[in-house]
Amino acid sequence: NLKNVLERLRSTISGYSGYGLSRWLVILDDIATLEWIGIPLVELTRFARALSALCRKTNAPLIVRHHVVTPGDPDDLLRHLLQLCTYHMDVMPLASGRSGAVALHAGPCAVDIPFALIPRSAAVHYRLTDTDSVFFDRGTGGGVL
Repeated sequence: NLKNVLERLRSTISGYSGYGLSRWLVILDDIATLEWIGIPLVELTRFARALSALCRKTNAPLIVRHHVVTPGDPDDLLRHLLQLCTYHMDVMPLASGRSGAVALHAGPCAVDIPFALIPRSAAVHYRLTDTDSVFFDRGTGGGVL
């Protein structure tokens, strides 16, 4: 039950506030899996809204990873998440295999953006190696892809 998860998180954050620990990072890794296992979209969007509100109230950064099933065609869950976000990062695979591109966009909650955004047209490319990642600007890979 997602309500229980939210209440557990709320009580955990509240329980540590007396210890002077005011910085939390909340990561919801792969929210799409919850939809795939049968949790209704309405319940997921309510959970995401409540989690977002809790994190804003406690000044905790929230990262939500969502895998899009059909690239280029945002699903309903992604549309709801985009309404809640401050920033939206696209990590897109390239046809070359172990390479991809990263773009960063402002969401509707972004104000006074303190850094440069990265549009898809100027996405930073990357290549995964056996031990790390190599990042480079588009068109400057020099055989890396």
